[in-house]
Amino acid sequence: MIKNSLPYLALAGGVIFLDRLTKYLAKDALALGESRPIISEIFSLTRIHNPGGIFGLFPQRGDLFLLFSLIVLIGVVALFLGAARKEPWPIFLPARLVMRKSYCIGLALVLGGGIGNFVDRIKWGYVLDFFDLHFWPVFNVADMSVTVGAGLLIILLVWPSVLLYNKGEK
Repeated sequence: MIKNSLPYLALAGGVIFLDRLTKYLAKDALALGESRPIISEIFSLTRIHNPGGIFGLFPQRGDLFLLFSLIVLIGVVALFLGAARKEPWPIFLPARLVMRKSYCIGLALVLGGGIGNFVDRIKWGYVLDFFDLHFWPVFNVADMSVTVGAGLLIILLVWPSVLLYNKGEK
């Protein structure tokens, strides 16, 4: 099971590394609230501290989101371990998704991003966001990873034929 999981654990680890690196660079280069335009009126680097949930929702409930993040991470780890098995854990996931590369990639992206933001909440008491598209809430690498991973998982669960049967995956 561990051998089967190594590429996906490496992906999650890569997301965590890239997330931590970019956050430390942003924290060092930008003062809180500072914004540096990269592409005029489209993209900036803007440092904000998000003590609440996704997109800055419920900023006064950081403690609640820390607990929620921990519960979700435990669930994702359980799903990940179930997906890495040769046989399904019926309680966790449909048999058609066991060891599917695309499913494991989605879980690894959610896991890596979730851990990245969880570490922020533990270490700083907030999530550091800095990518600013001006038409979207400010976000970070972990947010991108969770969003792409969750989107992939939703597609697989709703329309399994779209990505489930990739070349070499039957």
